[in-house]
Amino acid sequence: MELGMSRGGSLASLPEPHLASKRSRRGAGDGSTRVIDDPWDWNAWQALLGEVTSRPFAQGVADYERFLDIYPTYAKGWKLYAEHAARTSSESGREAVQDYTKAQAHQLDDSVKPVTIYERALVYCKTNVELWKSFLSYLKKYGSREAIMKAFDQAVSNCGLEPSSHGIWNDYISFISKGHGGRGPEDQVTRDLLRKVYQRAVKSPIQNLETFWREYEEFENKGSNPDFAKGILAELAPLNKSARAEFRSRKYRRDGLVLNSVAFPPRGKPKEEEQSKLWKKYILGEASNPHELEASELSKRVIYAHELSLVCLYRYPDAWIEASMYFKEIEKLEEAEDVLHRGINAVPTSPLLHFALVNLLELQSRKEEARTCFENLIQKSPSPLVYIEYMRFCRRAEGVAAARKVFARARKDQHSCTYQVFVAAARLEYHVNKLPKIARNIYELGMKLFPTSVGFASSYIDFLWNLGEESAIKFLIERVLAELPKSVDSRRIWDKRMEFEFTFGDAKSIEAVEKRRAAALADGKSSGDEVLGLIARTTVMDLIPVTHQEMNAIKSRSTVPQSSGRADTNERGNTGGSGKDTSKAPLVIRPESCLHASD
Repeated sequence: MELGMSRGGSLASLPEPHLASKRSRRGAGDGSTRVIDDPWDWNAWQALLGEVTSRPFAQGVADYERFLDIYPTYAKGWKLYAEHAARTSSESGREAVQDYTKAQAHQLDDSVKPVTIYERALVYCKTNVELWKSFLSYLKKYGSREAIMKAFDQAVSNCGLEPSSHGIWNDYISFISKGHGGRGPEDQVTRDLLRKVYQRAVKSPIQNLETFWREYEEFENKGSNPDFAKGILAELAPLNKSARAEFRSRKYRRDGLVLNSVAFPPRGKPKEEEQSKLWKKYILGEASNPHELEASELSKRVIYAHELSLVCLYRYPDAWIEASMYFKEIEKLEEAEDVLHRGINAVPTSPLLHFALVNLLELQSRKEEARTCFENLIQKSPSPLVYIEYMRFCRRAEGVAAARKVFARARKDQHSCTYQVFVAAARLEYHVNKLPKIARNIYELGMKLFPTSVGFASSYIDFLWNLGEESAIKFLIERVLAELPKSVDSRRIWDKRMEFEFTFGDAKSIEAVEKRRAAALADGKSSGDEVLGLIARTTVMDLIPVTHQEMNAIKSRSTVPQSSGRADTNERGNTGGSGKDTSKAPLVIRPESCLHASD
């Protein structure tokens, strides 16, 4: 029996969870109705699971599957499911489906047999000690010696660093000692197996290490070669001592962590955010190698810490990316990729996870697979950012024509083609392809589609500024100011108009534009406007004609709030401002962009 610990065994690769009929939902109590309305209602799920465990197994399969599709890292749920299935099994371990009605029996396939449920569970919860104990207990009743031995080895490999895993280590040793399969405890093969397991156990930072060490000493001293026993014990004693110290310090490093918390997506709740920070702190603590472990042992600790965190942070894209980055750091690219695939299974619509996978594939020159990753994301969750990153990737990997095809495709997507896509395409043409004429054509097309987008107009103005076309800049700014509805916050455009006049105009023209701006944005002049305008006019980059204290005093005397400088849109041609009254905003002082022509 081989447990699937990689992306291939995910719930997403299984058939769709069985859905209970409306009749069964109505009869299932309040919990079932509530979880239909809100799949993240944890209290409702708890109530429903309480009902499910008391039903015949076949009647509960649908709800178990629905629950675990949403909370796949909740080990207790898998344990309830598998043990419920096991209670309906015959002595041979096969499902006793003969008592079910045909309507119930058709729902039961191989995926809901006890051993398969355990295997599916351990894909998600492979560090959970209690789940492994339950699985091993089941196998001892129905499994072969070979299957049990393999499961024990996988258990200690996956959760053997957990302090509470001492019970599994002890059961493993006991199972071998009893000589299952016809071998007695003095058989050489048995002794070799015991030595191997003992030596792994006494070096692991788990509970009861003193007891394990005493038992191991006794085991070696009973051998026929006292010199060998003395030498091997002397070699392992320092490692055992280090493991004891590691066990004690790990308890301190885990202080505050909720190891088996339910894996919700980020919800902005303070306690959940605090747990996320504590997990990061814990992983960094393990990676700092406080016990001066060898590289191979250190990587085991850090990987295990990441795996523990992913049980609780299953729906957090950054947790998966950080785990993948660690694998990349230790030059295990296959594992780094596998973690990202698992993360995408957990958060299938996350652009960030897909971008991380693309980056990893691109580094390995696997361009076709990277393209497939983008295609999958567009099918699941198209967005302006996805199209932009896809364009950039195609330009890097395949050239100009491929990037333009993506842009053409994006323009047909009415929901995802916002002004940012046009800006990104124009910048590619200008900066990368060195084709300013095509870039300008894209901007002109965008002006027709996004006539009220301050963000797009601002980008177009910056583009013309880079070209140094003075008359075109002024014409575009005036055109935008004339066409923008009064409901749109036009401060950013007026700031650019003032910026233009500071650079190319004279004192009279500057004053004239300042009066126009004041009339457009204010009902009348406010105290401080003139001073702030003069400061903006004479500021170059980070060089300001007042001290910081003087600047604070001037701002405090101003009777109007400072402009945020934000007026943007994510919708096709519509602004996305704050909706606040900004009609009395003074000139924005932005030293970093006041004068393009001055150094």
